Amino acid sequence: MPLLINKLKLNAAAGSMHQFLPVVRSIYPRIPPDEAIEAATVFLYAGLAREVFGRRFAHHLRQHLQPRFKFAMAVEIDLRVLRIENRLEALKREMERRGAESPPHVQSAAHVTSVIRALLAEACPESDSREQVKAIFPRFEEAVRRIKNHLLGIKRQPRFVMKS
Repeated sequence: MPLLINKLKLNAAAGSMHQFLPVVRSIYPRIPPDEAIEAATVFLYAGLAREVFGRRFAHHLRQHLQPRFKFAMAVEIDLRVLRIENRLEALKREMERRGAESPPHVQSAAHVTSVIRALLAEACPESDSREQVKAIFPRFEEAVRRIKNHLLGIKRQPRFVMKS
């Protein structure tokens, strides 16, 4: 893992996060407050950036995103993201406590379901029914796929093209 962060790619990633607000908004059964959408987008975007670029890049990305928040102060967005992360951890612990070893595809579906439930709990807690989560699943996968493809595109972009 390189010690230096590519500033061009970091700025490109930070500058394009807000284009995914409508994609993340489409996940929800009804439209939640804008600050909840922004926090959910930051949560997904930074998590996928960690997967694509690594932990250090994701940490720097979160710092670069803070002055760019549109719907709330950085403290409020960070607090909402922290609540989502804490709910997700609690749901994971609950799953581990409840279940025995499962096949990988079942574990993956359970993880996605936990992420959806954590996002719903932050934005519209009354929508956390099993049927709602099941209906949201394909829209969530589509949003994640689009964000990840975008971040992979930034990662694969040649350095000399990004300078111009």
